[in-house]
Amino acid sequence: MGDIERIAKLLAHRDEEVASAAALVLGELGAKSPSVVEGLLCLAESGRPALQLRALGALALIRPRRAEKRLLPILSAGPTEVRRAAGQALMALGPGVVAALRARLDEAGAEERRIISEVLTGVGGEDAFSTLLGSLGHLDGEQGRQTALVARQQLRALPGAERKKHLAQVKQFLKKKTTRGSEAAMLAAIKLTGFLELPDSVPFLLENLGDQALPEAVRREALFGLRFALGAESSEAKRQAVVGPLLDVIENGSETMAQAAQDTLAFVPLPASAVPRLQRLGLHASLQRARFAVSALASLAIDEATVALAQLAGAAGRITAELAAQTLKDRQGAAEGLCKALLGAEDPDRAWALARVLEPRVGELGTRSRGRLVQAALDRLDSQEPTKEALLRVARQAGAQEVAAALRQRVASARRKKDAEGAARLLRILCGSPEATDEDRFSLAALDLRESGLELKRVSRDRDPALVSLTALASRGYDVAAALGRERDLSLEALYYVGFHLAEEGEPAGEALLEQVVRQGGRKKIAQAARNKLKLVSD
Repeated sequence: MGDIERIAKLLAHRDEEVASAAALVLGELGAKSPSVVEGLLCLAESGRPALQLRALGALALIRPRRAEKRLLPILSAGPTEVRRAAGQALMALGPGVVAALRARLDEAGAEERRIISEVLTGVGGEDAFSTLLGSLGHLDGEQGRQTALVARQQLRALPGAERKKHLAQVKQFLKKKTTRGSEAAMLAAIKLTGFLELPDSVPFLLENLGDQALPEAVRREALFGLRFALGAESSEAKRQAVVGPLLDVIENGSETMAQAAQDTLAFVPLPASAVPRLQRLGLHASLQRARFAVSALASLAIDEATVALAQLAGAAGRITAELAAQTLKDRQGAAEGLCKALLGAEDPDRAWALARVLEPRVGELGTRSRGRLVQAALDRLDSQEPTKEALLRVARQAGAQEVAAALRQRVASARRKKDAEGAARLLRILCGSPEATDEDRFSLAALDLRESGLELKRVSRDRDPALVSLTALASRGYDVAAALGRERDLSLEALYYVGFHLAEEGEPAGEALLEQVVRQGGRKKIAQAARNKLKLVSD
């Protein structure tokens, strides 16, 4: 009796440690004598997990012929680790086990099917893959998904030529009527297509994506499959071929399909040719899709995308427009596009969103654009357009002195036409800017004074915009008395009103105005009131 036979006898030893050690040694030695194989198979069938695992491991190493009939029953009995070890031993036997596995599939439970799927994938070859595909028709959705996931690692490790053969098998499988009648089978087959990670599968996946007769879940699985197919091996042409179909889904598909398409498009560099489609998508009624379009455009560092973003900032829905405007905030070369969008904006909220972004970047505009901004702002001053204030805000940044000079000219024209209301409105605009002078502020105060109720109560005087402005001017040294004296159409009551208030504030201009009222009033009551006030002030 040789050494191998003596060790083989130890497989039947009562002590599990001795039997286990014998199995380990025989497996490492690769012993294949009938007594060794029989002993190991008996241990594998023993129902004692520790010994079963050791025996199955040895059988996987020695790969005995025609052992599958004894190993197959173990797939459905005992702990999971033992059943998986039996699967590994079957896998080691190679393509010869496929027929037996195929026959076993009809009566296999869920866990056994999973292990058989692993074995078939690991065995490889067209026959094994065909059997794997055939098993999909007997599975529910979750079982099919698990089967595909199990196969993934083995599939991606196969040579490209073998994966291409499997792709052809999937195509044939999906053409069968029995397959078309099972959503679960179609889902698993499409998932397997993606897991093949073949650029050649891109057209096939796009075909399924566009087939409206297929269930939406299957078409969505085709979207997921594209992510794997568009791997490092894909050509630029294949990558670009998916952009249009994916944008179609985002634009016209359900919310679920649109989201899946967006996620898939993240794997594809967008070409310049996609800009018009993305701009149109930015106007979509779905805020989520519109925001995706803005984000996609922002990722493109090209002038066409900048222009599209600027146009969306002036034409899209409020939230999308604001997002587009903010995206342009620090974007190189965006000022001209923002200017154009602002000039064309019709909604005040949108105009203000554009104005806030453009205002700090006005210096980037060319002379022509700056001039257009100023002229447009001036042209709209007398209109009822709701965007004129936002436009004026930016125009002042573009040409502050030009705007101020033009406003003064319009004020003078309004005064010549005796249009006090129009002059006051223009002066308020002018006085709201840093370019306003004390003369401008006085002109507005004088117009406001003409509309004042001349109420001497303190609370009324403190709220009078004319007095507030004239007091501020007087405190800065502006000669309010002399300036009011040149206003020929002001009444003595108005002069007394201002003089009374300034005197109360301790401003010398107040006494000067009261003295003027005394001189011009003669014996009128207003003159006597001025005398009395002067006496009170002097006392």
